[in-house]
Amino acid sequence: MYLRQTRLGSIFPVILCLWTAAPLHAAQFHVTTGGTGATAGSTVTVPIVVTAEVTVGAAQWELLYDPARLRWVGGDAGHLASGTLIDANLLEPGRAKIAFAGGEDVKGTGEIYRADFEWIGNQTEPTGIRFANVRAWDQAGGFELATSAAPGNAVPMIAAPEKPDIANDTAAPPSASPDKYRYVYIAAFALLFVAAMAALLRKSSKH
Repeated sequence: MYLRQTRLGSIFPVILCLWTAAPLHAAQFHVTTGGTGATAGSTVTVPIVVTAEVTVGAAQWELLYDPARLRWVGGDAGHLASGTLIDANLLEPGRAKIAFAGGEDVKGTGEIYRADFEWIGNQTEPTGIRFANVRAWDQAGGFELATSAAPGNAVPMIAAPEKPDIANDTAAPPSASPDKYRYVYIAAFALLFVAAMAALLRKSSKH
């Protein structure tokens, strides 16, 4: 009895080490965000990017965002979902659900959906986009796949304020009025005319 307990006691640590050293099952369906950017006050588009290591027949996930910074507008299917049926619904402010199923299989890496938001306020800092309840099923047998997700950001590209044009803002010296120059020309012409007539009169008087 003591010998059996000793053997079990020596086998258990070995099994424990093998179990802890075994690699975890890699995610077969991964979702994250792509690059984003838009002018503040307009629509901010957040590309949703997935990586399907196997043929995926259906998947769903929730998109979490700050409702004080973003207002859900809707979106469109990405190029990876061009042959499948994909839809998105607003569950509540700050949480939307995206799902696809049917049509062609989804496999590979690419944009599955382009979520549109209205940027609220004048904040210039990025705001976080997170995922929850990510689930996916393979096309062949309908088995649920291992999934993972990585958070991203919605980033507004705020245009820098225009600097005032100092050269244009500097007041130019007042220019002389065209009417003023006209009077000067007339006066000068009159003086020349008078001088010429006086010279002619003096010359005629001498003769």
